[in-house]
Amino acid sequence: MKKIVKLGLITAISLALLSGCGEPQSFEEGEKAYKNKDYKKAISIFGDLADSGDLKAQIEIADIYYSGIRNAIDIDKEKALKYYEKAALQGDNNSLNRITLNKSKVAFDILSKKAKDGDYDSLHSLMINFPKESIVVLEELANKGDVKTQFMLGDIYINGKEGIEKNLDKATQWYEKSAKENDYISQFKIASKYYEINAQNKYNEWLDKSIYTFNELLGKNDPQTQLNLGLIILNMYLKNMSSFMKENIKDSNEKYLISDYYIQREVLRDIINKIIPNQDNLDKYAISLIEKSVNQNYKDSQIILINLYDNFNFSNGRYYDMTKAVNLYEILAKQGDMEYQSILSREYIKGEHVKQDFEKAFEWAEKSANQGSISGQYNLGVLYFNGKGVEQDYKKAIEYLNQSIDNENAYANLALAFLYYKGDGVEKDIDKAFKLLNDSSDIDPNAAYQLSRFYLQGINTKVDVDKGIDLLEFAASKNMLAAQKMLVNIYKDGLFSQEKDPKKVKYWQDIIKKDIRDTNFDIYKI
Repeated sequence: MKKIVKLGLITAISLALLSGCGEPQSFEEGEKAYKNKDYKKAISIFGDLADSGDLKAQIEIADIYYSGIRNAIDIDKEKALKYYEKAALQGDNNSLNRITLNKSKVAFDILSKKAKDGDYDSLHSLMINFPKESIVVLEELANKGDVKTQFMLGDIYINGKEGIEKNLDKATQWYEKSAKENDYISQFKIASKYYEINAQNKYNEWLDKSIYTFNELLGKNDPQTQLNLGLIILNMYLKNMSSFMKENIKDSNEKYLISDYYIQREVLRDIINKIIPNQDNLDKYAISLIEKSVNQNYKDSQIILINLYDNFNFSNGRYYDMTKAVNLYEILAKQGDMEYQSILSREYIKGEHVKQDFEKAFEWAEKSANQGSISGQYNLGVLYFNGKGVEQDYKKAIEYLNQSIDNENAYANLALAFLYYKGDGVEKDIDKAFKLLNDSSDIDPNAAYQLSRFYLQGINTKVDVDKGIDLLEFAASKNMLAAQKMLVNIYKDGLFSQEKDPKKVKYWQDIIKKDIRDTNFDIYKI
């Protein structure tokens, strides 16, 4: 009897111990281990939680494997992708973006489902990242009577895309399907085809249909039709418009007549002549149409008009009004558009077209960053870095700058490099600072300029004057004044064992005199 009791007691104790060992540790414990640089323990905790379905842990461990940890954890993109896929399946959009860029089948499946449920943004992402495979999804939707995808298929086959050959017969087939549903752009394109082959009767038939549909929608103040007509007019009669539109209107899923391709200019001219009785001041009339569309809160028109206001040269002068552009930034920001929230934040930081206001800059940067905007995370990190609009907080600066870098924004490297170089909010690490600058020096002139000093002075690396000057010249070519002045001094005084070179001195002095400032705003000097 005593033996039985003893064995029972032992069994009970053993079960209790096993039960205690089996309890998963919390995410907070994983974070604590990570902060204490016990990375193996952190990964073990995050891994167990991630495998059990914890979304936060899936994202955390994916980020760790994606970026690696110096002298501790090697980069493992395959493992990172596995956990990003798990997070994406739970609805995390940042993880979905990551696996989409990596052409993951899981991404294709998620985007396909969303597209079939009517999400055109997902459909567009599918077309960009999986052009050949997306045809199956497009045709499924088009065969169910979706006019927009019918039109999109027409555009795909008429232009050709990666892995998809041009096919005019298929293009016409899909255009006709959408044309029969009174899609006037498709009707225009069919009319244009008949114009090409000189089938006058067919041309007139489809042109009349398109004009009737067009006028009917204009009479109803349809915002997209107003936008389209405005763009047709501008494209026909203003210099530089065609190239501008190709640069600023790129989405094949939008029904804009953005070029002359496959729509004959003669056809466009016939359309304008039949629709617009008064041909005076057509450019002003076009802008008024787009503004009417904007006043109906039509987002596409707002974006187009912004681009016209801030960077387009009309034939009769510059249609430039940054005050109006910034007003539109604010409208879109208030509608919740995270990228325009970020753009508006930057405008308040610069204070060129609105009164400088760091508190407003912080407000919009925070809203943008919280939605996952890469540029918003960057702006917010820099504001915390400088203590503008918010109390200076290097740790928060590091947090948001790292988020931006993890999302492939190399411009965030410079601020983070400064923090590692000085040891502000983080353990001083000149190796890390050097790597961050090196990783972004090919695109960021500010980073290139700072890195040049490392090579010229032998900071954390061997002196390499040629490399240093190459970096300076890149930064100077991007109109960075500090780099231009440095080159003048080098060639004037023969610094760093360089031969004095009056020609190069004059060259860079002449560039400086032109007073063309760096288009990459130096946000670190705010």
